[in-house]
Amino acid sequence: MKVLILYKSDSRAYQLTQRIREDLTGKGAIVSTLDSNKISDHLSDLISNDLILVLGGDGTILKTAQHIAGTGIPLLGVNLGKVGFLSSIEPDEWPVALDRLVNFQYSLDKYLMIKTELISEGQRVELGTALNDVVIRSQAVRPITIGISIDNQNYSIYRGDGVICATPTGSTAYSYSAGGPVLADNVKALVITPICPLLSCGRALVVDAESQITITSYCEFATEVTLDGENKGCLNKRERVLISRSDKNVSIIRMDRVGLAKKIHHTWPKTI
Repeated sequence: MKVLILYKSDSRAYQLTQRIREDLTGKGAIVSTLDSNKISDHLSDLISNDLILVLGGDGTILKTAQHIAGTGIPLLGVNLGKVGFLSSIEPDEWPVALDRLVNFQYSLDKYLMIKTELISEGQRVELGTALNDVVIRSQAVRPITIGISIDNQNYSIYRGDGVICATPTGSTAYSYSAGGPVLADNVKALVITPICPLLSCGRALVVDAESQITITSYCEFATEVTLDGENKGCLNKRERVLISRSDKNVSIIRMDRVGLAKKIHHTWPKTI
């Protein structure tokens, strides 16, 4: 079995990487390691593995997921971040996880992703895929006006700081912070959540995952488009962003089933 350990750039992650590498090598695996900041320079190395271990936070997993979407290569996240929604284990759980991993005592969950395209002057440009969310927001300290349509039917015009389109996975992230609902992982839906809508006139909307969502800018100035927190460019006046379910997904290893309520409760502060 070929295993790649992707680790975030800090000493704790590096030390844990060396330990895990020794453990896996002792089990007969062929192991390589890579700093997560160098993913873009080693894409061929990424997709030549049977398993990828990601040592970091949710951001590191999201970055990895974008590059291996559709390959079927499973990810196992070891949480070294603050939240760890996408991680399967904590660092101190690794010895037990190792035995379960080599004995295939785990579940493999496939997560829905969304693709995003920019329509400008009649040209369609693919911006990429996202596991969490697509966010369109103001680049300045001023509200923006954007139109939302679902399957070519006008739905609403939002005026505020922006809008988020999230998958069930992403519904526990930025969308949740903006007041959107949380979707269970097995719900095939997307949630559209306005960011600080003017006079609170906007409400979050849950739509079928097979819907095509069109977001049109009516601003005199450019707005920012991000996929899973990564800036993908600007949306100018009368330009549109099309969001739809991707035919790609990402596979994440789960050692134990953790309920949605428990995952959310885990992120709450322990003391006030």
